Amino acid sequence: MKKRKLSVIQILTIAFVVLCLVWERNIQLYLGEHGLENSFATRKDLFISIPILVVLIIISIRQWKKNK
Repeated sequence: MKKRKLSVIQILTIAFVVLCLVWERNIQLYLGEHGLENSFATRKDLFISIPILVVLIIISIRQWKKNK
């Protein structure tokens, strides 16, 4: 089995996914405790985090396929 090294972007992608999961869990707990609705009006953070996440995942997949 060939051992592959992860690029910096791939490591950043993994870290960002983990941070997004932790952030999302905390936001859900906050919204539930304060009785707020889960909508785009209360979730302005999604306009920043989702595009960054999509771009990082696309770059990581392209790098993975290129090195394969």
